[in-house]
Amino acid sequence: MISFTLVHGPATVETGIRSINELVETIAGDRKTEAVLLGALAQLHAMAGDFDEARGLYRRGQTILAELGAGIDALTTSIDSSRVELLAGDLATAEAELRRDHDALEALGETYFRSTIAGLLAHVLLRAGRLDEASDFAATAEKISESDDLFSTVLWQTARARIRAEAGDPEAVTLAESAAALARGTADLELEADALVDLSLVLRTLGRADEADVNLREAFALYDRKGDRVSASAHRENAAATSA
Repeated sequence: MISFTLVHGPATVETGIRSINELVETIAGDRKTEAVLLGALAQLHAMAGDFDEARGLYRRGQTILAELGAGIDALTTSIDSSRVELLAGDLATAEAELRRDHDALEALGETYFRSTIAGLLAHVLLRAGRLDEASDFAATAEKISESDDLFSTVLWQTARARIRAEAGDPEAVTLAESAAALARGTADLELEADALVDLSLVLRTLGRADEADVNLREAFALYDRKGDRVSASAHRENAAATSA
């Protein structure tokens, strides 16, 4: 869908916001499409640092889908909302959003969207320092993801690589490099930038700081190109703190 492309593709955050607002005006009355667009718009506003607006948008979308009884669509909104909350630095809410959808999808036996949500949960738990739980969700994502689902594959590979790096496993670099290469083969700037950040974290954990910095600079360039000011700023601050 065009909304996914506007969030993840080469269009800048500013262009994406303008384009989705224009789309919302053209689909008046199509509430399900409006809800999907609001979720995408929420992510873009979060990248720009407007978290109150972003939260209002994804919650409006969730309300619409719940009112419509929209099935799977209503059970996957955490893919949008968790990104907003991660960018805002609220790990607890990001986890709660993802767990709600993961558990509901698991009860239905659904795997396609659940693999993505499990991968995202693995990364949230990694940020919270809960490696054992992160490992469980990375394993779930690996087990149920389809071979051609590059988004989910990059998520579980980068999560697994970071967990292995914490255990001192040098093979973590190979796995993280594989994930970065997969992401580079897509048009998804955010996925590629995130994968490069994960690769840099793996390298730094294993004592290869110079190589880590090279990959981190490449990630910064992609975030800047997208206009994702929040991710660029957060990772620059983390890098500065680590180097201090």
